Amino acid sequence: MNKSANIVKLSILSVLALILIGLFIVLLTSDIKFNFTTKSNSKLVFDNNITEEFNKIDIDTKSMDIKFEQSSDDTVNIKVYDKDDKNLSVKVEDETLQISSTGKNVCVFFCFINKKEIVISLPQKYYDLIVNSQSGDITSKIDFNNVNISTKSGDINFNKIDSADIKVISGDIDIKEVNSLNCDSKSGDLTIKNINNYIKAETTSGDIRIDNIKLSSDSSIKVTSGDVKIKSADENIYFNTKVTSGDVKINSNNRKAEYELNIKTTSGDIIVNN
Repeated sequence: MNKSANIVKLSILSVLALILIGLFIVLLTSDIKFNFTTKSNSKLVFDNNITEEFNKIDIDTKSMDIKFEQSSDDTVNIKVYDKDDKNLSVKVEDETLQISSTGKNVCVFFCFINKKEIVISLPQKYYDLIVNSQSGDITSKIDFNNVNISTKSGDINFNKIDSADIKVISGDIDIKEVNSLNCDSKSGDLTIKNINNYIKAETTSGDIRIDNIKLSSDSSIKVTSGDVKIKSADENIYFNTKVTSGDVKINSNNRKAEYELNIKTTSGDIIVNN
């Protein structure tokens, strides 16, 4: 009996050891942080004006907030807040402003909270934008031309965009005005004040709220779990709806409209107050 008990204990200890080793490897190769302090060790590690001409911005970062602000003149300024600048690269190449900060936040148990941030001040010139990010909020007070964003975790907040392609796993999206939008979200709400031409939006978990919508081509919205609410819509839109579990309320639906908006929800309501 004692021998059998020892074998069981040894087996359990072996399994626990393998789990701890696996957890340690994950912590070393990811951005997982366990913070037990409130002190920040971030500082201003980069503060320069950019004098070269560019019409596109390309940002690649692991975990940093990104903020776009409008400059009071034609000056382009970039500020980066981090613990150091070892993994930072800022350059203009092929008329593209390239910013890369790919250092990881490895922090286990007792550590400093490192608030990373990129602040870009720009004149209003309608740049194209590409962002690849692991985590961090992306906010802009200026307007953009074409925007392509791929991020795992973080909120997105923009003023005005001509064309946007956004992929986010977890985070809310808020856009004041967009002409054409292609959006794929796993978890988070999508809020848009004005859509002018086209929308293709799909979310697994989260509400989609639109204040005003006009279309110049057929569009679609698909939600697995969440509501779709539209406050105002152009009369030239027919709402083709399908709901598995939920209610549909449309004030006016023009079957002879030129453009069709397909809305499908698995679990959630569709409300159009047009």
